[in-house]
Amino acid sequence: MDSKLRMLVALLAVAMFAAACQAEEGDTNGPTTTTFQMTDPDVAMTWVVTAPMEEACGAPRFAGGEIEGSADFGDLGRLDLVMSAAWDISEANPNADESEYEPESEHTGGPFAPVLSGDDYPYAFVSSPFPSMGCGPSETATGELELSSADGDTIAGVVTGGETHRLDVNIEGDGIETFVEIEFTGGTGAFAGASGSAVLHLITHVDPAEGDFVIDVLGVLEGGTVTY
Repeated sequence: MDSKLRMLVALLAVAMFAAACQAEEGDTNGPTTTTFQMTDPDVAMTWVVTAPMEEACGAPRFAGGEIEGSADFGDLGRLDLVMSAAWDISEANPNADESEYEPESEHTGGPFAPVLSGDDYPYAFVSSPFPSMGCGPSETATGELELSSADGDTIAGVVTGGETHRLDVNIEGDGIETFVEIEFTGGTGAFAGASGSAVLHLITHVDPAEGDFVIDVLGVLEGGTVTY
């Protein structure tokens, strides 16, 4: 190989190395991973089904609910959210030492039940909150979480498990503290291909003045991430 060809090969190698370094340092087209966090929620319970309501209709001891509203999700911005889940009270465990999550409510004192996951959804309840209306199809827990931005970009998630702890606020069983495990399964727009996982944390109880369930705490546990 003559000297000119050697020089050309050397220059080409240097140029390729420099280009690779520049791409590695300045590449902004790859996926982004960010901490999944929630602050300033403006969320309400849109429906709740209790185990006594289901039992009155001859159904198994299942309960569930749906939340809907909006919150700030850190780098993801302010997003609307809707999520519904169900839990199996017939499988409630009275031994608090065996729970995976430690409740923070001072009213914890009862058993905890497993949150349904995967193929257990959708779960259709059959109760009616008004006895005069009889029993029949009512609410359905989808086991899904959907987050959406003002621009219409979305993040989809599914419920993969968790725990619901009974709370005794004013009377036995008038509240719950729930830990819902979520796996992100995709997205659209800016969140296309979203993946990752998080644990949502909810405390709610019946407010006698409101005559309905109110949310006391809603957030996510540390350690959750989302990549998109």
